[in-house]
Amino acid sequence: MKNTNCFNDKGNFGVTFKSKRLVWAVEQPERPPEVQKEIKESAEDKAAELETQIKSLDSAKKEVVLQLFKKLTGNEYSLFTEEQLKTLSKRPEPLIKLGVARNVRTPKDAFMSLAKDDSKEIKLAVANNYSCPEEALKLLANDNDKDVRLALAKSASIQLDVLMVLAKDKEKDVRLALAESAYCPPDVLTILAKDSDGEIRMSVAGNRMTPRAVLQLLSKDKDPHVRWFVAFNINTSEAERKRLLGGGAQLQDAY
Repeated sequence: MKNTNCFNDKGNFGVTFKSKRLVWAVEQPERPPEVQKEIKESAEDKAAELETQIKSLDSAKKEVVLQLFKKLTGNEYSLFTEEQLKTLSKRPEPLIKLGVARNVRTPKDAFMSLAKDDSKEIKLAVANNYSCPEEALKLLANDNDKDVRLALAKSASIQLDVLMVLAKDKEKDVRLALAESAYCPPDVLTILAKDSDGEIRMSVAGNRMTPRAVLQLLSKDKDPHVRWFVAFNINTSEAERKRLLGGGAQLQDAY
């Protein structure tokens, strides 16, 4: 792949592609050509250093593993190629795999492998990575560890199909985290509104993402606490609010 430079209309920012590796370089018109050249060469040197460290991992000391972890998760995360990330995701060192799990440029195959890892910390990192593909998240939604599923339920960037699985989770804590989430979509809240646990229905009733039709259903809930939260939900119609609050005797047992 030949070098390509992309600049905005002011010529302030450059991107260089070389050997399938992304190299960012800041180029400003006021800088002399020799300074711009030095910046590019520095970025290429860092990329070459990465390649050397990866190849020497088998005989590497702990310091090298730590350096790679910092680069995977720090400012140099974008220097890693997909092939390098795939290779590193299969390494035996937990810290290296953790770094790959946190890297937003990690490819799908690597995420799929890491989602099956024995380490909870690595699976939590995958769950919290907004670049993680849906297929890997579905694996985590069925993980045996409740904390992993709980992390998904609290995330702001999980696909609907994955959340639908979590809405039927056997653990109340997972379903409750969904019901309380400000990012929970209406379709999932509709399912949770029919949950057998009153605390979960109460959280749905108080969630600002809950649609009016679902609130109307919950306004007739047998639990007065649920009806109370419906009355003060911003999406509840004014007529329904007056009806609920007008019947003070119906809600007096709630609080």
